[in-house]
Amino acid sequence: MLTRHTFTHPQQRADIFKTYNPHTTTWIVSDLKSKLTLQKKCLETANFIPENAVLRASELWRKLFFRGYPQIAHISQDLSVHLISEWLEKSEAPWSKTSGAGLKMFEFMTHFASVLSHPACHDRMGDWFRIHIESYMRWGEWFVEAEKLWNEFRSRNLLPQAWISSLLASGNAEILVEKGFWSQNLVIDLGPDLNSLEAEIVLQLSRRLDVTILSPQLSSKQYERLLQPYRTFDFVQESSTKTLSIPQPNIEVRRFATMLSEVKDVTGQVREWIEKGIAPDKIAIVAPNIKYYWRCLDQYFLQEGIPLRGERGTILSDLPDIGVWMSELKLRTIEVNSEDLEQALFSQQENVTVKFDRFKTLYSRIYGNEDLERSPEIAQLVLSRPFMTKKNMTKREFIVASLSLWPEAGHMEHLEKVVSLIYRDGPDHVVLPSRGWVSYLTSLLQRSDLIAEKIDVGVHCVGLDSAEDLDVEAVFFLGLSDSELRAYQMQRLDLGETQSIQALTGFLFPNTDNSRLDFKARWFIGGQKQAVLSFPTTDFNGDTLSPSLLWLEEALKTRSKDELEVIDSPRLSRWDALQQLELEEIAKSRNLNQPQTQHWTSRIRADLGEITEPGFAQNQTDHLSPSSIEDYLKCPFIFASKRLYKLLDQPDLDLDVDNSTRGRLIHKLFEKLLSQEFRYDYNESEIGQFLEDGRLEIKAEFGDERTWKFLKAKLVELGLRFLNFEKSWRARFPQTRTVLCEADVQGFINKNNLNFEREGSSETIGFKGFIDRIDTDHKGHAVILDYKSSGTELRQYNSWLENNKLQLGLYAMAVEKGLTSLGLQDVVGASYYVSRTMDRNYGFKQIEGGDALVDLEKVGKNKISIEEKNEFYELLKLKIKTVLEGIEKGEFQPNPFEPEKCPRCQWNQICRAPHLN
Repeated sequence: MLTRHTFTHPQQRADIFKTYNPHTTTWIVSDLKSKLTLQKKCLETANFIPENAVLRASELWRKLFFRGYPQIAHISQDLSVHLISEWLEKSEAPWSKTSGAGLKMFEFMTHFASVLSHPACHDRMGDWFRIHIESYMRWGEWFVEAEKLWNEFRSRNLLPQAWISSLLASGNAEILVEKGFWSQNLVIDLGPDLNSLEAEIVLQLSRRLDVTILSPQLSSKQYERLLQPYRTFDFVQESSTKTLSIPQPNIEVRRFATMLSEVKDVTGQVREWIEKGIAPDKIAIVAPNIKYYWRCLDQYFLQEGIPLRGERGTILSDLPDIGVWMSELKLRTIEVNSEDLEQALFSQQENVTVKFDRFKTLYSRIYGNEDLERSPEIAQLVLSRPFMTKKNMTKREFIVASLSLWPEAGHMEHLEKVVSLIYRDGPDHVVLPSRGWVSYLTSLLQRSDLIAEKIDVGVHCVGLDSAEDLDVEAVFFLGLSDSELRAYQMQRLDLGETQSIQALTGFLFPNTDNSRLDFKARWFIGGQKQAVLSFPTTDFNGDTLSPSLLWLEEALKTRSKDELEVIDSPRLSRWDALQQLELEEIAKSRNLNQPQTQHWTSRIRADLGEITEPGFAQNQTDHLSPSSIEDYLKCPFIFASKRLYKLLDQPDLDLDVDNSTRGRLIHKLFEKLLSQEFRYDYNESEIGQFLEDGRLEIKAEFGDERTWKFLKAKLVELGLRFLNFEKSWRARFPQTRTVLCEADVQGFINKNNLNFEREGSSETIGFKGFIDRIDTDHKGHAVILDYKSSGTELRQYNSWLENNKLQLGLYAMAVEKGLTSLGLQDVVGASYYVSRTMDRNYGFKQIEGGDALVDLEKVGKNKISIEEKNEFYELLKLKIKTVLEGIEKGEFQPNPFEPEKCPRCQWNQICRAPHLN
């Protein structure tokens, strides 16, 4: 027998619940929160209740089907999707190999499950397709593949849980009850979650059982399609329902810039409600997807001192030992990637002799498994580990094989949790490739939590799906955006096609209306005394959101159209108040003792720039180079990072050649072209061999060897242009002789008079470096050259000091003091040599004595007299003095010369500069 009650608010169900006997009747709900709430109410009047007293609809369908067909194993969506993806590999359809094809096909088959399960499916759908050719052109291939996949599931006795209701609706439900597999009466309390398939199941069950239908209703006609399944029971006369006097809710609408602003505002609002006398358990925070907000809310309410109901836990995939384990599995079954390789090798006590900096250079960019061979040692470490290498594995085989890779320091409770999740999902004989099992396990862990603490008192914090049974006085709705209240729907079929198939064949389909959450929100709000509706303009990722229709309708009742775009300021929370306290007061609130307070406050004040850090590592530097002097002047912290902390920033191997490797190859090529008796007639083959030799000498590496072929061709062309330019130059300046390439500079700087000296003493600091090239005329005159790829940031000598570009100037001083193998030389030119344009005019040219080596005919700001050069040297010494004094005092605090460049600095992630914190 079927009984029907219609309600306009969840609270009206109270009278029905009073007459409910949990020992003879099962109350059917849609979500876990509602189930737990009703179970708790039942236990208030009884010492125990039967297992089947309250069930979710999905649980009832599974129980009923399993009792009737115990040979069929139920599997999750995750496992179903991966099985479909594997079986689609056999398909010849191009779309079957695309990313996400398995999930899309699962959604398609879920929609068509009642059709696919029917014995006459093929013939009836064939008749329909002959009439609707256009539909067949759009998704006919999908249906053909779906039939094949359905047979795959059937032949293996596997059934995705999402398809059970479709099979029950096809007549199986009444048959199973008739055979005695279910005997308890039912109360169907599914609200807007009841779909057409479930309505048919309920109708079948009502022929053998006493079934009570609780039908939700709103005055708005926009939900007629959503509530269409309840029209199945229109033939039943409605029983009288007690009308409750529910006051009109006091609704306030707010709009915020971000989700974080919402969190701050709800924290302040809940505090206000509590101060007005509303108990915490009479307040609810509700969102369409509360997981977006939970961790942030939890931290704010901890500071506020207000308990927030919920579960504190960690996503399983975020646990370190599981992360290491998954990295090990992925390395053996899926394409290698840098993150997994690093975690697998360096997070455990592995015998890895490759230094980490070297590892990062080799493996920061990985595009395929073949890249693993960049280091034979790393490749051997990975490939030598035990793991079952069968192409296909049963679930049991995969679990046994994967357990051998569990880290020794891993927590067994974590492993037990993971194994239990896998074992519960389908039979042991399910077969997938090892990569498929790892991919399945990855998706499973990303959606599963390890609960560390469950809080059952305080403010309710729930998703919209679980809110309707809350008995509260004030509710704050978060995240009322259109995308959150309008659930995703498969777009392959339109409503007209579904209705046409149903009319011609009689097959049933689940609802396609996407307004379910919108209905639930309105249904729940209708019975509240106070409600705040909040909408964030952007989410936590910064993506723009649009307001929901519910929010807009309520906003227009209190705001003009011009005011809809107004952003509200969030209420202040205790966290805001703490941030405004003096540091000592904050420390006191944290119960820190005096030494802790002193250390903590001094560190924060240093980060804020209120106090200066004391010097450290005084006189720890035993030598300098032009680049290190420039680094110190650029920012002392950059100097400290490289020279004191010994940090490296080596380029990563990638498909593109990094500038450093390209530059070193160019330097080596020019060196080889000039190192012997200079010739102008090297051919392409000879230049190519120079490059091959140079590559070996500098140990140049490439992310892809094919890159070298194209780069080599470009460098050969560059070498030919270089020879032509040198030929032209030496025709104009025949006394030019290149005497040194990569010239070694060794000497000392006197700390007192700042002169360069050949011999060291207690008053000197070492100085070393390399000059790309030195040309002389063998008469005591020299020109130093520094190769550059581009002249974009190059300047003449008169701007070197103000821009801290000192390298060529320092080398000029060193050569004149005899710090190279040439002895004392008069440097008549110091220039950058731009390889792209063959330009060597950036720098200085000495007027006196330089006519045999430098071009003095061109007008420019690069000409210098001996007197001006000596003045330049004296100013250069003042720069050296600044560096030496800072190093001696240990002043390595961040003090950038150009703060605007800090965001692009390679060390800004570890820098404590106040403007970066």
